[in-house]
Amino acid sequence: MVEGLKVMEIEASLYIPIFFYFYASTTLQFWVDPIQCVQPAQFTEGYTSFARTLCWLNNTYYYPQAYYQIPIDITERQRHRLNYYQWLPFIFLLQAFFFMIPRLIWLAFNNYNGLNPSSLVLQGQKYDDNQQISNFISKEIERYLMCR
Repeated sequence: MVEGLKVMEIEASLYIPIFFYFYASTTLQFWVDPIQCVQPAQFTEGYTSFARTLCWLNNTYYYPQAYYQIPIDITERQRHRLNYYQWLPFIFLLQAFFFMIPRLIWLAFNNYNGLNPSSLVLQGQKYDDNQQISNFISKEIERYLMCR
């Protein structure tokens, strides 16, 4: 029973954070308004949707609210450009996959070669116990023979 709970705890600690962070980043990125674009007041809802999609796909710039208007100079805009914004959910997914690779490799080799790490640890503990018992018995026999 305790072993099953430990396995469930390990599985939960592996998958729940990955799922939570991926869900949070993709939900904000794809289903909620992913970006706020500056656009003229006369834009209709269709134009606004198109402008947001265009802003999100092309270039993203960050300007604090202290800026009253976006600079026209291209070099000034390039200094405030964010190149990573659109790709963060995919980068997070790739990182999660890379963190899971060692475990997947371990499980693959474990299934193919029949080597069970937990049984190896138990056998090692039994060997240590047997070694201690045999050392104790040999010392007792030696002590018995020396006292005679």
